Amino acid sequence: MQSFDIAIVGGGMVGLALARALKDTGLRIAIVEGTTPSKISLVILIFVSLH
Repeated sequence: MQSFDIAIVGGGMVGLALARALKDTGLRIAIVEGTTPSKISLVILIFVSLH
């Protein structure tokens, strides 16, 4: 079982923006989404992971 320091509920624009803001903090972040991500969310997630 993996453990995380913070769980962000919602993988929409706000949740992904928060994940981006916390990216360099050293925290282990989980994004929890109840539905299949939309195409724009996937694009944002890829952008966040590359920067």
